[in-house]
Amino acid sequence: MKHGMVVAAVVIFATVFGAAFWINQERIEADKQRHIAVRERDKAAVAEANAKREADNARRNAYTSDMLLATLDWEDASIGRLRGLLERHRGGTHKGFEWHSWDRLLNSDLLTLNGHTRDIRSVVYSPQGTRLASASFDNTVKVWDAVTGQETLTLKGHQGKVFSVSFSPDGQWVASASGDNTVKVWDAATGQEKLALSGHTNYVHSVCFNPDGTRLASASRDGSVKVWDAATGQETLSLKVEADDIWCVCFSPDGTRLASASTDNTVQIWDARPPTPQLRAQSQTRGLLISKRDRANSLEGLQAEIRSDKTISSPVRQLTLDWSERFWNAQR
Repeated sequence: MKHGMVVAAVVIFATVFGAAFWINQERIEADKQRHIAVRERDKAAVAEANAKREADNARRNAYTSDMLLATLDWEDASIGRLRGLLERHRGGTHKGFEWHSWDRLLNSDLLTLNGHTRDIRSVVYSPQGTRLASASFDNTVKVWDAVTGQETLTLKGHQGKVFSVSFSPDGQWVASASGDNTVKVWDAATGQEKLALSGHTNYVHSVCFNPDGTRLASASRDGSVKVWDAATGQETLSLKVEADDIWCVCFSPDGTRLASASTDNTVQIWDARPPTPQLRAQSQTRGLLISKRDRANSLEGLQAEIRSDKTISSPVRQLTLDWSERFWNAQR
């Protein structure tokens, strides 16, 4: 009986000890796995932090590079590319004062007028300041409300790019110059075409009214400046320039002079007054002095050339002689 109880006790002890040992081993293994998991979690956290830090550094480096590029784009007038650089960082948390400075500079406009579908090459206020007119390579001229930015008229009729636009001094008319070799005059209130001025043989790059609105001047790629009657559209004056291309023309404030800008790197000044016998004589005189200057070695020689020319009328000869000394001294 005692022996049986001893055996039973031994069995129970062995079972309990074995269970305790097994449980302890499981606990040890679990602790081991827990420690491994903690280490892996910590390693992952460190790796994540490193990756975040590297990504943040990459973003900061990209921002620094883009702000340097922004300066270059501004100097190159690459405004579209500059806007793209700013948009890339708009939602970022790493923006500095540079970004905000560029953003304010690019978005400081009061109005943006959208409507043209191609390049806009010219814009002008009406004399009253209440309207704007714009000329575009989409072959149209648009008129806008200068306060609201609303488009009020689209002037269609040109068969080519429109390079230039001008309001008349009273604001009633709009003139446009086009790559279809014409100048058109429009009613600024209704948009109706009033005149189509033909005479140039190549692109017309510039157009302007004289101060009292009675005449128009146009400059063309055909190397000429033309003056037109603003009421009838009749060509009243044609001035030939040695350059192949004239990009701009304007009247003096008193309307008596024209200035033109050409691709030969020069600005030329012209007499814009309607031709009279006196003005024709003065024009002939200038031409004679220029042509005879190269054949004379002295003022006396120049005057002798003038006196010996039997093709010159007496009034022109006398005017040329009167001007010769001043011309000679100015050319020395």
